[in-house]
Amino acid sequence: MTNNTSNHGPRRQLTAQERDELIGAVASLGVTLARFTEAIRPTLIAVGQQLAALYSLLQEAGLIDADGNPVPFEAPAEDAGGEP
Repeated sequence: MTNNTSNHGPRRQLTAQERDELIGAVASLGVTLARFTEAIRPTLIAVGQQLAALYSLLQEAGLIDADGNPVPFEAPAEDAGGEP
């Protein structure tokens, strides 16, 4: 069963002009989002590459494991004789 009411009262039908304007606005938004996505794509790729390089360096240093989880830090054993 379909109900033509919402929390804001009964729905009304769009006029042909309103429908056309809505379709145009949605199409324009789609074009704008596509342009925005293309504009930021190189930046997002560069950020991804920098993060990959950072993770690689952290792994090489033994600070994170292959899954990117921190490796527990183990402090070096202190000299039993204490400081000189």
